[in-house]
Amino acid sequence: MSIRPVLPLLLLASLLAGSTAYLAMNGGSEGPPAVDPGGHGVGIDELEQPVVDQDPASVAGDLPLVRVEIQPVSRLLERAETPVCRLLRGRSGEEMVPARATFVAGSAAVAVGDTPATGPQLVELELMSGERFYRVVRLPRGRELEPVDVRLEGPFALEGRALGAEGQPLSGARVWLAGRPEVVTDEDGVFRVEGVNGRVGLPLVIRADGHADLFREVSWRASLDRPDYHLTEGADLIVRLASELPKEGESLVYLRPRGGNEMDLSLQHYPFFWPAVGGAPRLGVDASCRLTGLPKGVQVEVLVQNPLVRTEVAVVDLRRSLETVTVRGEAGPAVRGQVARPDGAPAPGVLVMCRRRGGAVVTRNSLSFLLPASAQLAHVAHGFTAADGSFAVARDPDMSPQWITALSTGPVGLENDLPGRVAAPPLSLTLPSGGPVEGDPTLRLVSKRPVRLVVVRGQSRDPAVGLAPGAPHVIRLAGPAVLDVTVEGVDGQRRYPGLAVRGVVDLDV
Repeated sequence: MSIRPVLPLLLLASLLAGSTAYLAMNGGSEGPPAVDPGGHGVGIDELEQPVVDQDPASVAGDLPLVRVEIQPVSRLLERAETPVCRLLRGRSGEEMVPARATFVAGSAAVAVGDTPATGPQLVELELMSGERFYRVVRLPRGRELEPVDVRLEGPFALEGRALGAEGQPLSGARVWLAGRPEVVTDEDGVFRVEGVNGRVGLPLVIRADGHADLFREVSWRASLDRPDYHLTEGADLIVRLASELPKEGESLVYLRPRGGNEMDLSLQHYPFFWPAVGGAPRLGVDASCRLTGLPKGVQVEVLVQNPLVRTEVAVVDLRRSLETVTVRGEAGPAVRGQVARPDGAPAPGVLVMCRRRGGAVVTRNSLSFLLPASAQLAHVAHGFTAADGSFAVARDPDMSPQWITALSTGPVGLENDLPGRVAAPPLSLTLPSGGPVEGDPTLRLVSKRPVRLVVVRGQSRDPAVGLAPGAPHVIRLAGPAVLDVTVEGVDGQRRYPGLAVRGVVDLDV
């Protein structure tokens, strides 16, 4: 497999599985049953009397009438804070080196839930010159999020020797170290990698025909003794997809350790992160591909990821030198649309997922295995938006009610309802802007003059209330949400489309 850079998997960092952000207020319920506004927004829970944080003013008929219509659009998903990776020059210096850092494997590559990422992570660092290199870093458990420092030192040269299972030198083995150009071993199995720009956390991958690929995290000082690296017997695996390939979207293949068995050294030493660096294997036109260099005698999970095919995880025992596994899949009806940034520009590289309502996203946040983001997602149809922000993702063929989720590198993602029994028209999603958050999600309607206020939420109309100048009419949300708000009053009509309510938002009426 050739080594090439890949687009960073942007995610990151927290999907609140099964979250709800229905518009709700405290008090006694007097509204109609829940409705689906337009079929693609946020279902409205039973409507209740709003909380008014002041004595109501007179509801005299001669007061100017202000009508506020509130239409829920999307739930907001607050992402956990992503660790900051800093590149510093020198062993103890603090000079910052401009670089882009991306977590490409490990729990920080796709953080699901509100639990901070922990354990080993594979970081890709790109300098302004375009040079890329990789380091393994570790995020502590149970501590406040602190910057991760990577040191730019050297250049150094690292040496080692590749040996077979019986101790024989492996000539011609391919050696990749921390993103440096690949080298091959000599007739004695010895290799030397020049120009390494770090001392520790250096990912090493050795590949040789007939042997299992080997992964080690090495250091420059340990290499001074030219250590031996023993490769075990390897196996090949033919992967077939039991479904017709769609005409659009690539079908990529990923491997995961079966059950996350941290005691199996063969699995610990296999480079499961390799698709994030060298590119994931792709199914051919015959819906199959052949994987090489797998550890023989172990059990692994096989995943096929295509945004338009819902697949199941297959388990295979690699007992023989050549095994075959069939992955079951079914092409589902596609949900299509576009994702835009807050300024309206297309949002490329956004992770879009479709899953059953209430269904959890299956993740693999193992502390021992470095897995790329797509290998951490199971039973969830997902893909990434194109350069123009467009996406196409499969939904369940039974057309059951589902959720469509969009996650980017920003602090907030979106989640919308997809109705059952009907095909969804193209969706238009706009990512909300970030910014500070103060207080629980609350919409406060404030007027500069005495008015008679009528609030319409979805298809429900609240009783009119008198609103004194400067005294807010408070509407508390059950969770962060995006609202379309229209205000009609003495000053005409004003619209606030895509209003993100993450904390307290004041709105002049």
